[in-house]
Amino acid sequence: MINNIHKSNGFSLIEITVAMGLMGAFVMGFLKLSDKIVDSEKRMMDLMEMNDVITRVRYIMNDAMACNNTFRVNRINDKYIFSKDILQIRDRKKRVVLETGKKIGRIMVSSMRASIDTIDDDHIMEEPLMSAIIVELKGRSKLTQRKIFKISIPLMLNPISKTETEFIGCDSIVGGVAAEMVNQTMMRMCKTLNVPYNDIEGTCDMSGGNAVGGQAGIIDPAMIQKIMEMMQK
Repeated sequence: MINNIHKSNGFSLIEITVAMGLMGAFVMGFLKLSDKIVDSEKRMMDLMEMNDVITRVRYIMNDAMACNNTFRVNRINDKYIFSKDILQIRDRKKRVVLETGKKIGRIMVSSMRASIDTIDDDHIMEEPLMSAIIVELKGRSKLTQRKIFKISIPLMLNPISKTETEFIGCDSIVGGVAAEMVNQTMMRMCKTLNVPYNDIEGTCDMSGGNAVGGQAGIIDPAMIQKIMEMMQK
């Protein structure tokens, strides 16, 4: 019995080409998957850092003193002219927290600007005008190359002309709520004592002697004055 033995001289060129093609496709797929994983990790880290930045800015700008330090920079004569372009955000000690064109951690601050509604001619100067600080941040991942955040803050502005607006000051949201609560409490106290409430000064008017028991009656005006001063603090 004769056995036919076929000797193998190795892989053919076609087999090698197919194997290399399959290997190349596998490597390319793995590299793309790796890029997606890395970019996804970068995106998550970027979003965490961006949210941390915006949370800090919201907290700082809620303080009226820090807000004033940020916007009270463009002084002309005796007025501070409101500028929509924000170069720096400062805290209450005038330390720079955020700066346009600079990095904070691994996040680039591309731009900062203030957006306000059109100021009507009959706008009351003391009425806080809601404004939004628009912060554009740039991360490292492809999906965070341009991320825009808005932070709403109340401002007091005085329109000088169609092109210029005077910045009067910032009004803390928390401070405004607290002041309103004090006013409401003061009004109730004045009503209880049968004393007129002075809505301009936010105090009870004790000059008329209309308190319960009169000026020399049960209620001591000096005591009421001390209570009002304590409430305003």
